[in-house]
Amino acid sequence: MFKSPFIILAAVGVVTLGGYFLFNRAVNYAAKEATLKCELSHKNQAIEAAKEAAKDKEDIENEERQIDDIDSALTSLRIMRPDEDR
Repeated sequence: MFKSPFIILAAVGVVTLGGYFLFNRAVNYAAKEATLKCELSHKNQAIEAAKEAAKDKEDIENEERQIDDIDSALTSLRIMRPDEDR
């Protein structure tokens, strides 16, 4: 039952290389998954920011409309009572 040390050394080398390649592959997949999760998170943040900006823009437009309504009401009051401006 005497085994050649070269066979044992070769078997250990094959197992070690196989383990290294499997570990390397697992690390690469984990890094790729982390990168994709990070990109997804950034895209979600960008979408939320765009929604907030659209809401802010809509609020500003509503306020501008209210200002225009008040301005037109004041203008119509001035037309109705021109003597008070003098």
